[in-house]
Amino acid sequence: MSPSSPSPVLFQWPGPAPADSSIPWLRGHTDTLPDIVGRIGPDADLTIFTEGNHYMVLVPAALEEFRAWCTTKPEYTNLRLENIVLVTLPQPMIVEAIVAGGLGVGSAVIPVAPGRGIYPDIVMGGPLPLSKLRAAGKVEATAHLFARNKGLAILVRAGNHLGIASLQDLSGKGCRVILATPGEPGARNSYLDAVRELGGTETVEGILGGEVSAFPGRLGIQHRDVPFALSQNLADAGIIFRHLAEHYQRTYPDIFESIPVDGAERFGGGIAATLTPEGAPRPAARAFLEFYQARAREIYPPAGFARLEYPDFWRELDLDAPQ
Repeated sequence: MSPSSPSPVLFQWPGPAPADSSIPWLRGHTDTLPDIVGRIGPDADLTIFTEGNHYMVLVPAALEEFRAWCTTKPEYTNLRLENIVLVTLPQPMIVEAIVAGGLGVGSAVIPVAPGRGIYPDIVMGGPLPLSKLRAAGKVEATAHLFARNKGLAILVRAGNHLGIASLQDLSGKGCRVILATPGEPGARNSYLDAVRELGGTETVEGILGGEVSAFPGRLGIQHRDVPFALSQNLADAGIIFRHLAEHYQRTYPDIFESIPVDGAERFGGGIAATLTPEGAPRPAARAFLEFYQARAREIYPPAGFARLEYPDFWRELDLDAPQ
């Protein structure tokens, strides 16, 4: 190579910084693609964007039970449901992707726009994120509440080598704690507010003093970051929604142990569903909401969610009202 020749350009990982910083980018080293289920493209028969914290219920319900349910309804037996697309990401990412019009995965950009890439017919999430989408003109004015979590729990490695039994134990014993990042403000703030009420300000300060805030490849998606950090001995304990902690213990009993927190259920948050204006005419979207109105109250409690009683279940939320 002559002295004047340019230096070779070597492949680097992660890739170059995104040119468009207004859209959320997934750049961690764990496998992020399962957060998008289905065939990407404008020909999807039904597309749902939602927070990922209830994926263990939504995915089988949408891909299996909903299709079977439609075969029992004469008005829906001819619905085309070959390609159902689910995007299960933290709520800020969902809001940013829809408003900004794109989602970055590694060095690729997936358009998020009507008729291009992927675009939701239905959006599920907490009242505040849905209200932000409503203010941006991206969803309809009303949503319906269908589930509520039971607040936080503690997740540790199987065997609980530090003997953690309470929130107060997380602020001592040299405990390294992982929880949702500031990029997931809804979950993070709900956890810290609950810890402050249940364990006091000193407990919050102790937890934040021992927080594992970063590690190589961290995604900013709590339902991936927390179990990853614990399984790799990057943290001793994680604060996460109770149903997620119980899900990991059931699924990987040799790796994780869930510790309930007394009084945490009163800090649980709700999940609601609404339509996008572009998606509303699609009959599959209306059918899915009818299916969830009929079935969500029964399928969420076995997964660790609170049981919603009427009239709270399917209660209409005004997304134009202050949240």
